[in-house]
Amino acid sequence: MSVVESKDCMKRGRGEGGGVSARDIALLTERSRDTVGRIVAPPPPPTKLKCPGPPATLTVRETRRLVREASEGPAKAPAPD
Repeated sequence: MSVVESKDCMKRGRGEGGGVSARDIALLTERSRDTVGRIVAPPPPPTKLKCPGPPATLTVRETRRLVREASEGPAKAPAPD
């Protein structure tokens, strides 16, 4: 199918305000339909929202370690005199 024929395909069967299919765009640009779809589609929403506020002082690993050491038994700090 030539470019001229593909332009005719774009006119046929489309009502006013009708869009252009990814297949027609792919034929005109000589790109795959998947590539056209990725470019035309809106970007996906972010998967992870940023936490508000300043970053944590302790990492998750340091927090687990601190809790584990605190729950092991008596305090290891010297008793006040």
